[in-house]
Amino acid sequence: MNDYLRRPAYTMFPTTHRSSSPRMHAVATTIMTLGLGLLMAQCGDADKQEATNEATGSPAALLGEAQQQKRVFQLPVLGFKAFNKGLPTSGTWIGYPLLADFNGDGRADFVASNREEDGYHVYEAGDQGWTPRFKDISRDLGYGPAIAGDVNGDSILDLVISAHLDGVRAYRNDGALLWTLVEPRVSQHELQLDVAFVDLDGDPHKDLVGIGHFKGGLNLWRGKGDGTYELVVDAKVPECGYMGRDVETGDLDGDGRDDILVGGNAGLKVLLRRGEGTTFEDVSKGLPVPSIGNTIYSVAILRLKPDGPVHISSAGLSDPDPRATTKHATFGIWRFDADTQEWIHVDKGSGPGVLANGPSREQNHRAMCFADLDRDGKEDMVLMTLEEGASVWLGDGEGSFRAVGRLDGLIGKNRVVAGDVNKDGWLDLAVTVPAGKDNPEDGGLRVFLNGEAVWKQ
Repeated sequence: MNDYLRRPAYTMFPTTHRSSSPRMHAVATTIMTLGLGLLMAQCGDADKQEATNEATGSPAALLGEAQQQKRVFQLPVLGFKAFNKGLPTSGTWIGYPLLADFNGDGRADFVASNREEDGYHVYEAGDQGWTPRFKDISRDLGYGPAIAGDVNGDSILDLVISAHLDGVRAYRNDGALLWTLVEPRVSQHELQLDVAFVDLDGDPHKDLVGIGHFKGGLNLWRGKGDGTYELVVDAKVPECGYMGRDVETGDLDGDGRDDILVGGNAGLKVLLRRGEGTTFEDVSKGLPVPSIGNTIYSVAILRLKPDGPVHISSAGLSDPDPRATTKHATFGIWRFDADTQEWIHVDKGSGPGVLANGPSREQNHRAMCFADLDRDGKEDMVLMTLEEGASVWLGDGEGSFRAVGRLDGLIGKNRVVAGDVNKDGWLDLAVTVPAGKDNPEDGGLRVFLNGEAVWKQ
């Protein structure tokens, strides 16, 4: 998940062209790294993601222990201030983070989830730090995504999650971060690794789209306006894979209706709404299709500048199989070319060393976040890569990005989201720091306060 709150409706295509056990020994890690390609070829479909999850769960698994130990980041540390009082300093925080103002005080509150401890946590932002506000949320849900929106028409942001050990469920918020589980539960066939709000019918009720964890593909639900949802069984959705990691929505063709962007085992897919009802068309020519499925970790819909066209972006892992003969862009920003009817790369830029031509299209990306960090009206970004850590890039509004520094203490496994947590008008960054069940002390939650001083260095 990439956005603090849903951004304004997007328009991209011209109207005339509609269209995110014991610890392994070093020897075992090295063997797993070298043999991942062979393992993927031998595994069943559902096992492919499990193998990828385990083998890419740490930088050492991708880079090898020796390379990981001597890794030196090129970019300097930026002057973001830590704002972590009250947040956990350990834990297996692998769920997608969320920032949203649940009590209307102008501060973004923090939602995150862990795998091995007690699942979903909500922290209320205050002047001095963070206060837990999750006692009414079940403690046995595991990890997963979270989104914020008014599901019952009372103008208060509620919480929808897709828990690994439970599934999709909605919690009503009373405006003071007290939560009530909505019954009956959301009907579903399979676990969803990510969910997003979508408008399927033009009514004021928020509908849902989800992408399956191990199977099930894309799923749609209609909101009934009271926080309950009905599974759409007659949707006409093109084949876009049976599992994925990230799904986002927005009006991509200027017809006033929501379309869908999904990163899954079939690659990066754009699904445009067609006709009446829930019929979609695949318009994805030119977008990456990795040889190993489900290695696209993060996707986004964005405008590089407020009055510019809509673009899409994705970030993911490189192919670890040394025998691979085809390569794909592990990061990219694309716009639709109406003449060729396909997507073209627009990202470029500058940075040191391997970043001289802008963001690397070959490094291993775990997450990305777009936000106007320096308040110049143009989108900037944070990239989480295993090679460069948490790098920060300033954008010029035309697709060019300049690497300016990195966030302190992060090695690139993290997920990141932007929002104003201290009500000063600057977009801050909230980060989940994952860890394995055998080393939870390496994990935690962190918040980096942004401000004018960061950009005067």
